[in-house]
Parts: sequence; structure tokens; C-alpha cells
Amino acid sequence: MIDSITTLYTAMEQSKQQTEVSTAVLAKSIDTVEQAGENLQGLIQTAGAAPSQAITDPLSGQHINITA
Repeated sequence: MIDSITTLYTAMEQSKQQTEVSTAVLAKSIDTVEQAGENLQGLIQTAGAAPSQAITDPLSGQHINITA
């Protein structure tokens, strides 16, 4: 009985740690994407693009409104 409770507790703690690590990785990924977006915005502004101009992403072919 005690062994099964110990095993359950250990599994719960491991799950908690995995959740914390996953949350930290997600937060870092979001920060990285945010920084990349800010870098792209800076490049667009440096290139002198008009604020209402839409550009086309060369990789995906999608039109991107740079004012969004």
C-alpha cells in the first residue's frame, strides 16, 4: 500500500516538473517569436516601407500587412 502511494506521489511530482519545464520552454519560444517579429518590424522600417504597405513573404507567398 505504501509502495503504491509512493509510486503515485513520484509520478505526480514528475508530471508537475514536466509541466513546469514545458511551460518554461513555451514562454521562451513566445519570447523568441516576439523578438523575431520586432526584428522584422525594424528591418521593414529601415527598408523604408510605407506604413500601409503590404508585403509578400517569399517563403510562404502570403501577403502580410505590416501595419498589423
